[in-house]
Amino acid sequence: MVENLMGIHPTENEIELFLLTPEALTTEKRQQIDTHLSSCPQCRAATTLLRSFHSEFKKQYGTPPAVVKFVDELLIRSKIVELHPYRYSPDPAEFGQHVLTVLAAKSESEADYRYSSVCTLVSRDEQTLVRILKDTRMNNYRIFLIASRGSDMLGVTIRFPALDMSVPVDAETQQAVFSLPETHAAIDWTNIVAELHYA
Repeated sequence: MVENLMGIHPTENEIELFLLTPEALTTEKRQQIDTHLSSCPQCRAATTLLRSFHSEFKKQYGTPPAVVKFVDELLIRSKIVELHPYRYSPDPAEFGQHVLTVLAAKSESEADYRYSSVCTLVSRDEQTLVRILKDTRMNNYRIFLIASRGSDMLGVTIRFPALDMSVPVDAETQQAVFSLPETHAAIDWTNIVAELHYA
């Protein structure tokens, strides 16, 4: 810093911090610079020039891509994905093949199955799918989650607003187990809407 009759001049770097990221300076340093600028025309002119430069730079080049990516990732992490019941409508051209697949899957009596399919929920962009099965032996439900963000599952929960409940999903297996109270025993799963909450 250079000293003059009006005190110690802040450096150009300090003025830039004062303008762009004041939180990087201590409260005392911000007050010192603010007081100095009110009494020093030379530093005030430098501040005006720096402000003008950064304003023009933003207009010309916008926000740096790294900053955009960082903000986008923050927004994605806190995202809520709506899930709606999936309704299968086969393509007539592939219908014969579909029937064979279903017949092969249904070759045993349904009474022999431990797990019965309750519903499949899917996001509108089809990037997220949730399958819910009922475990008839344990009398509970199992959730299987398939999502495009498979590696970012820490702290994910599936919320069922109509049931007023949230189920945490295991980050490693992308599965969950939950039970329902007797009051929800006759729930119509074909109309259930869920929300996937990312932490």
